[in-house]
Amino acid sequence: MCSAAERIADMTKEAEGDESVERGMFFSLQALQQAMFEADECVPNRTVPDVRIPFRPLRRARVSSSANRTLDLTVEASDPHHGRMTPASRWSSLSLAALGVLGMACLVQSATLPDEQPLWKDLSDNPIVYADGEKMRTRAPEPWVPTGRCRAFYQVSQPTYAVHRPKERPTDGVGLVLCPGGGYRDVWIDWEGHDIALWLAEYGVTSLVLKYRTNERIPGATTYFERVYDWETYLPEVVSDAKEAIRILRDKSGELGLDPEKIGVAGFSAGGNLALRAAFDERYWRGDYRTKGHPDFVGLFYPSLRRDHVRIATDATRILPVFIFNGGEDRVTPPSGCLELYRILLEKKMPTEMYLYSKGGHGFAMGEGAGRAAARWKRSFVAWLQDQGFLDMESLQVPSTP
Repeated sequence: MCSAAERIADMTKEAEGDESVERGMFFSLQALQQAMFEADECVPNRTVPDVRIPFRPLRRARVSSSANRTLDLTVEASDPHHGRMTPASRWSSLSLAALGVLGMACLVQSATLPDEQPLWKDLSDNPIVYADGEKMRTRAPEPWVPTGRCRAFYQVSQPTYAVHRPKERPTDGVGLVLCPGGGYRDVWIDWEGHDIALWLAEYGVTSLVLKYRTNERIPGATTYFERVYDWETYLPEVVSDAKEAIRILRDKSGELGLDPEKIGVAGFSAGGNLALRAAFDERYWRGDYRTKGHPDFVGLFYPSLRRDHVRIATDATRILPVFIFNGGEDRVTPPSGCLELYRILLEKKMPTEMYLYSKGGHGFAMGEGAGRAAARWKRSFVAWLQDQGFLDMESLQVPSTP
């Protein structure tokens, strides 16, 4: 029996009698996939004792014990054709003897998140107000996400932020404002915010997850752009939210151990549109945002580029490093917009790196289930930060696997 299997068996023995063990313990999908891929005796569709393992796509793994202390691993497969997982299509079971293929396993638990802080000291003149207040909806989290949550906030009129700091890895002083997506109607705070912030903390990056003000759709609206607040009222406010978040990280650089010249902004989908505007759209910059509120680098993650991204990029006066990725199956924010933006940024001599993956629909966030290549975007982003001199090349070794 390999050390990982022994570890699982020991955990099961220690927890014997605990109903949670009898019910089944969920283990890290990412760890399971990696171990299965690396083990010679368990590669995609290779036969192992009494069962065939579908390596892709796996959705969750469950380990449970029985009275005779044997251990069963249950693997659920799901449809790979979309970035987000769909209901299970296949189940398989292995005995303890087959667990030797596991390189590691760890219990998935809900992470403790940092406290939210108000973004603004005074919003008495706030034009974005919802009479019935902020609301939240949830969906079942995917088993691999580190937060164990999947919340979307809408009707946000009082923006907040939460800061994730590296705990065990040395930091090179990199700070990043993360703007989750949601079509400017929602803020998917965990799926495209806290989850990636927790992952980046392992690589020495301090992340500020921003819950920015949102623009609710008009009831009965038939198009994306029909909102409660007209865009010329809303956009200056939400861009100010992003710029204020950047300023907060820069002003707190001493307290947080950051380099004030290594503060970036990144966003997913509509959050990517917000990051683009915060970096380059000077129409909405106010006061000292031209100095303290400017980013030193930009990440555009399947960004929403529906309207004036060509004007924004063409008129940009700052030269910043830009990282872009998108999935080839994205029909919401198609990669054609990224190609157009990339061309303009190259013409302006901006150091731009872009990845367009053949797999991956809209909203695949950390990349699990969107194809093996798309799942590597996080590693590519960290390696890009190294290439640009924001992360130290010697002290930080980036694994080549997702």
